[in-house]
Formats: sequence, C-alpha cells, structure tokens
Amino acid sequence: MRGFTYVSPSSTNIVGYTPEEHYADPDIGWKLVFEDDRHLLESLAHDPGVYKKPLVVRWKKKDGTVIWTEQINHPIYDNEG
Repeated sequence: MRGFTYVSPSSTNIVGYTPEEHYADPDIGWKLVFEDDRHLLESLAHDPGVYKKPLVVRWKKKDGTVIWTEQINHPIYDNEG
C-alpha cells in the first residue's frame, strides 16, 4: 500500500510539511530522504531483520536544511500479511 494512513501534526515541526501535504503526495518520503539513505528505507520492505534495530536516516526539510532521525519501525500486519 502506498501513501499514509495517519500523519501526525508534529511532522510539520520535523520536516516542514503538513499532514495534508503527505496525504496529497504518497511519494513524499522518497523525495525527502537523502539518496544515499534510500536503501535503508527500501530494506524495510525486503528484510524483516531490519526491524530489530534503529535506522538513522537523513532527510531534507521543506526549507532545505538537513536533519538526521533515528527511527524504530514496527510492522503491523493484517490477515493478508
């Protein structure tokens, strides 16, 4: 599934984009993440072992500044996997 189910209003404080901007552009995450770090996000879809450790990723904010985030991801599966 592409896109977002929920985007916290605090995302505006973090990356400068509103939740509405995230909902309007399902690919916004790929546009904001540094190209050299994209493989980290891609690995989430292909390697369940990635979920066992925090990921450190660089992002470009709306104003052009760079931030580093450490994220811990937990997949949520439905009956279809």
